[in-house]
Amino acid sequence: FERSDTMNLLAKLGAVGAFSVLSLTAMGVKADFVSDAAAKTDYSAECFAVSEDQDYISVYEAASDVNKVTRVVKYNKKDGKYYYYVDGVLQKCGWATVGGKKYYFSTSTGEAYIGAKKISNKYYVFSTNGVMKKDVYVKTSDGKRFYLDSYGRAVKGLVTYVSSGKEYTSFFDGNGGVFAGGLKKIDEDNWYYFGTSGYAMKGGRFKSAEGKVYYANADGTLIHKGWTTVGGRKYYFSKSNASALVGIKKVGGYNYLFDKNGILQLDLGYYKDSETGKQYFFKANGRSVTGVVTYTVPNGSEYISYFDGEGGLFCKGYLEYNGEWYFFKENGFARRNELFKNSEGRSSLANDDGTLLRNIWWSPPEDPDKLYYFGADGISPVGAVTIEGKTYIFNTNGTIKKNGFVKLGDGRQFYLDENGVSCTGLYAYINTSGTKCIMYFNGDGTVKSDGFNWVNGELYYFKPNGLAILNAFFTDESGRNYYAGDDGKFLRSCWWSKDENGDILYYFAEDGGTLSGLQVIDGKTYIFNTGGTVRKNTNIKLGDGSWYYLGEDGAAVSGLIEYKNSSGVKCITYFNGDGTVKTGEFYEEDGKLYYLKSSGLAAIDSVFKADDKYYYADSEMNICKNGLTWVDGELYFFDTESGEAFVGVKCVEDKYYVFGTDGKAYRSCFRNTGGLRFKLDEYGVSETCFAEDGTSLRYYNGDGTCKTGLFTMEDKIYFASSSGIINRSGYYKYDYTDPESGEAKYKLFFFDETTGEAITGFRVGRFMGKDGRGMLFDPETESGFRTGIQTFDGVTYIFYENGVAARGFFCSDEDKKLYYCDEESCILKNDEDLIFANVKLPLLEDGSLDYKNAEALGTDTGCKAIAAGFTQLFKPVNRNDSVPFGTPLDEIDGYTCTTFVVHSYYQAGVQIGFRDIVPICINMGFTMSDDLIAPGDIIFWNLTDCDTKVDEDGDPWILDSNNDGICDRIHAVDEFGDGRYYHVHHVSLALGNGQALETAAIRGVVIRNLNPSETYYPVAYGHWDDDTEGQEP
Repeated sequence: FERSDTMNLLAKLGAVGAFSVLSLTAMGVKADFVSDAAAKTDYSAECFAVSEDQDYISVYEAASDVNKVTRVVKYNKKDGKYYYYVDGVLQKCGWATVGGKKYYFSTSTGEAYIGAKKISNKYYVFSTNGVMKKDVYVKTSDGKRFYLDSYGRAVKGLVTYVSSGKEYTSFFDGNGGVFAGGLKKIDEDNWYYFGTSGYAMKGGRFKSAEGKVYYANADGTLIHKGWTTVGGRKYYFSKSNASALVGIKKVGGYNYLFDKNGILQLDLGYYKDSETGKQYFFKANGRSVTGVVTYTVPNGSEYISYFDGEGGLFCKGYLEYNGEWYFFKENGFARRNELFKNSEGRSSLANDDGTLLRNIWWSPPEDPDKLYYFGADGISPVGAVTIEGKTYIFNTNGTIKKNGFVKLGDGRQFYLDENGVSCTGLYAYINTSGTKCIMYFNGDGTVKSDGFNWVNGELYYFKPNGLAILNAFFTDESGRNYYAGDDGKFLRSCWWSKDENGDILYYFAEDGGTLSGLQVIDGKTYIFNTGGTVRKNTNIKLGDGSWYYLGEDGAAVSGLIEYKNSSGVKCITYFNGDGTVKTGEFYEEDGKLYYLKSSGLAAIDSVFKADDKYYYADSEMNICKNGLTWVDGELYFFDTESGEAFVGVKCVEDKYYVFGTDGKAYRSCFRNTGGLRFKLDEYGVSETCFAEDGTSLRYYNGDGTCKTGLFTMEDKIYFASSSGIINRSGYYKYDYTDPESGEAKYKLFFFDETTGEAITGFRVGRFMGKDGRGMLFDPETESGFRTGIQTFDGVTYIFYENGVAARGFFCSDEDKKLYYCDEESCILKNDEDLIFANVKLPLLEDGSLDYKNAEALGTDTGCKAIAAGFTQLFKPVNRNDSVPFGTPLDEIDGYTCTTFVVHSYYQAGVQIGFRDIVPICINMGFTMSDDLIAPGDIIFWNLTDCDTKVDEDGDPWILDSNNDGICDRIHAVDEFGDGRYYHVHHVSLALGNGQALETAAIRGVVIRNLNPSETYYPVAYGHWDDDTEGQEP
């Protein structure tokens, strides 16, 4: 056939062979659309032979020999189908390649497939002449769309192609369809959005029909991997659907705000959704904050809130965030800078940043005694709480309980120390009833309550209520007895007595229970009753005659044993331990000597006589050699070598004792022996002390001697006789020889009538008598007394040179002052003018009397005479007796004793010659008498044996005017019946108080005491009687 014939043949085929062809490249390879008209087969270019008969048009594969037709495809004019023949035989072979073209012939009818056919689960598209299409996009008449690969198979997947000069991308499903109107995920990296025509969107942001925002690249792939910045704006494209997030959306656990175009909003801070009312806080990067934020609202107020990131604020309550706790009020604002209580009354303390104090003890500065503990959640605990491994009990106000037992409402029990810490272990406390309790606290609120328990190696019994048995003796189910002490511990491996006297004795074994029967404990043998008590303090003779003794502790004893027999008599026997005892012998053991009588009983705790000597066997039956020893209230001295009791005076460790012939020490008594004197105390010790034996007070030196002579003890001076008797007679003159000068001297003392100590004070002295004289004794002075004006115990006295206290008038020659001391007390009168014998003596400021202005208040002669005499005090002696009467007193320079009296009387209006009066007074028997002499009376003084006295020049001290060697002053002999001569040598004025106003031989006019002596004494007196009627005075 010529080419032109072939074309004619094709023209005859018409539409039967017409089909569209699109030459494509698989999976993104560009292909050109070809119209069906242009796609008709041009067999002239193929090596085919074409023939036509009545029913078929044959198209056969050309061969080198045209006479050999091996394969042929025939078109059946009747049914319009193609068939395949080989050597004239119809083939039903399925796939066949004829003339380089691929067909599929039905395995049942042999006809060639036309159009889209599914073979082995794959679509293929065959042209109208049955030829399989490949590498081409095909759209069938029924609207199916395929892309066929180089094998003719319909491709399933994404293909990019160009149509009408425009590039498209579609997704084929391989079954004749394309994906259209939606999002398509090709793989993890490729997402597309296909329009309703099945074309992928490309090159920019777009919004889907559903209102979702997407962004397609130029190749149609969608941005879908989360955060993406496009054009300087940030989006978030979903990894699950590639759409951009719009509104408030959560990304990575955080919310972000995107506008309607999906653009992330930045630098918002606090944000409140006007539609929903939800509140957020967005960081500068757009991320919503989930947590606690300090922020400022538009009105400028600063708050702390917890944003949940979902548009809500945490309100009303506690919240933990980032390891800190906060408390937010109903408005969502955190409490700040305040101590507050929650609805349960429990306390919390918020800082300025809103955080609560946690895991810390705290006290308010204004009330440091109030202690809170804020727990891990910032709340003060209530009840039992464990803090750092220690359990505390808190009151409802958050403070802790301390010091003692606490039982909670849930039954838990604790013991708290001084710091409030719950103790673990055994503790004792006093309950509200004042009863001691012991419990074992587990520290978690539970206590041991299951009976016997070992604690720290000790056995206790805890009752169901947890209390340990205390001070209780009880019996278990087996009949064994136990005892719990005051500390709750069961006695173990020890002895215990049920009564105070120890009569009921038990032994508790290691397990705390009692024993019974014969038992050996610590190498000792005991016998227990069935109740667990041990037999003791008894001797037992067994059936074989052996003799044992069970001691105080119940043990069978070997050795010396003290016991009471059946009659209650104390006995001591030496038990040999083998059932025998020692009898009738002395024996020595460990250096101690014992004596056992024939009965086997030892001498014990008694003094006994042996070989006429006394010995003592002590409570241990040892013959005592201890020196001083007390036995039954008596003291002995037992020789340290022989043990014999000592008799006589014994010095032991510088202490003296006196022992009688029976060996007993004299005690609490005075004892004189061998010329020695002892004062023995209740212990028999010779005392060194003052002691009074009857009426005699002595100072015992403790060595048998006593103090004698003058001695000092504890700064006190005493005087004792040669026999040791201490002077307690008051006044005492102590004569002694001055050790330096050898002169004989004396010292006066006043020894207290009770204590015998020389006192310092005013006491009655030697001269105390009718004239009454006292002394101020002072043993610190050389003489033993004080002189002059002295104030003692607030009272002032005046003392003469001989220590005698002035009583009445006292003349101070040194300063020519006159004083007056009370006649009874000797106390100086210096508080008012003195009225004496009706004569007034004004008081001067220094306490002395103004004698120069003495004033006679009376009219009698004696009053006037002594008043005149007072004014002449302290004038000197003037031997001139020829002073004429009437001479003014202030013109008289001095006096003799006679002129002084004469002129004093003259001033009283009486002129007399006393030489004539003296014999008269003597002859009248006017003997001196203190009771008769009145103030102003004239006193005559006698000088005995004046012819034997000499003056300072050694001349006879007499008045001998006729030089016959006989005193002119002899006025009478034996006138008063005493056989003596009376020589009146002196005259004075009586003051009526035992004193006289006179001119003394040396001192001049003074007042003196009437102190008589054996040779010089007042002998007579004269009284001028102004009241004699009809007679001369």
